[in-house]
Amino acid sequence: GFGLASSSSSSSSSSSSSSSSMAAPRALEMHRHPFYPPLAAEELQQRDSLLAQCPGALDSPSSSSSSSSSSSSSSSRAHWGSLDCSKGRSKVRRSCFGFAADGSKVLAGSHDAVVAAAAATLSVHLSLAAPGVGLVLPHPTHPQLLAVGCQGPNRSGSVLKVLDLRQQPPRSFAASSSSSSSSSSSSSSEVGVAGCTYTSAFGDEWWTGAWHPSGSYLVCIDKRDRLHCLLPGHTSQQQQQQQQQQQRSSSSSSSGLQCGVLQLEAVTYGCCFALGGEVLVAAQEDGCCLLLPAAAAVDGAAAAAALQLPLLQSPAVVAAAAGTRGSVFAAGGGDGSIQLLQSETLSPLGSVPKADVGLQCLALSSDAAAFAWATKRAPPDQEPLLRRLEEPTRAAKHRLSVAAVSPTELLLQLETPGQVTAAAFHPYRRLLALACDVDSSSSSSSSRYGSSSSSSAKNLGILVLE
Repeated sequence: GFGLASSSSSSSSSSSSSSSSMAAPRALEMHRHPFYPPLAAEELQQRDSLLAQCPGALDSPSSSSSSSSSSSSSSSRAHWGSLDCSKGRSKVRRSCFGFAADGSKVLAGSHDAVVAAAAATLSVHLSLAAPGVGLVLPHPTHPQLLAVGCQGPNRSGSVLKVLDLRQQPPRSFAASSSSSSSSSSSSSSEVGVAGCTYTSAFGDEWWTGAWHPSGSYLVCIDKRDRLHCLLPGHTSQQQQQQQQQQQRSSSSSSSGLQCGVLQLEAVTYGCCFALGGEVLVAAQEDGCCLLLPAAAAVDGAAAAAALQLPLLQSPAVVAAAAGTRGSVFAAGGGDGSIQLLQSETLSPLGSVPKADVGLQCLALSSDAAAFAWATKRAPPDQEPLLRRLEEPTRAAKHRLSVAAVSPTELLLQLETPGQVTAAAFHPYRRLLALACDVDSSSSSSSSRYGSSSSSSAKNLGILVLE
């Protein structure tokens, strides 16, 4: 287990301690009545009894000293590295971050580059230039395969390409996506799908995406909420001839894969596969999660059988995450709240209440035993009045929170050198990788992380939970 929570008290003492210690981080409290679906009175009593038996369940620190000791303990479990990006271009989006399938390296995409860093040392051993990176999706079963979505030649259109990282160097993204270049890329790789290229006919920026857990296909959603379902390595000779003719007559092309496009009705911010890949969960602006059957592929038939699951009353659902081996998925809202649900029955397992600001990123461990999240930092003029009066000289702090799923209990909060923009769990170990936007932090950041004005600022971290 995690074994990181040290304090324990009842739910009644939690409320009193939080009111008496305004300077301490606000306590997390269980939502006894999730918005959907409602719990029966007996189920509520069972949940309350589980929480009462759990040591340290969602209790606030009893004093500022205990808070500081907890922070120092958790920070000693983390080590930091740098992506070595130029100032203003080091921010990593949550759709551009993840572990390789074997957990040996962390893959991240910033503004104009894709980097691979060793998970043990966080030293960057591969950096690939790519214009306007929007997606970095590590293959779920092959540790050397990577899908990257970026802009096309001359920064026009949207391209997605499957790379084999063993190629030295991987083929340039700016190269023309002709059939000859794609075939040569595939022939130099042991994996048949490497070198597959898809150029969107619409040209809109990639926004989010996910591989199916089997690795047989992936879905990508662009900024206009079109869902592109891509099956690498499934083109016949007749399809290849049609694609060659299409490439001569238009800018839309796909080499080495089948593709289908589905227009989603609501604005979609994130997606993940749940229930072992049988369901695609799409986080949408209307406060719902769209559940699409995905047994073979996501297409029009799946859209007709989709289930719209209302989770939040007013804010948008901005993030969704699922474990590859568990039957749990998590959804986070624009108000900072998080809902944990059982994938088969859609019954609630727990939740985190809303915060002052929205959710920035959300991650669920592969075994669905723990989840991590970070919220956006409120502007100084929007901070609560009491907090501004009590902390007039303290610099803004950024934190990453980690909690257990069932029962839902806060395990730790890690202070970070900048706003956490992306987080990902190791595929089979209790490790958490996180990326920070140090460019948004003040120049007077703590010296243990490095100055945010330097290109070597510590913006990549590994948190050990074992």
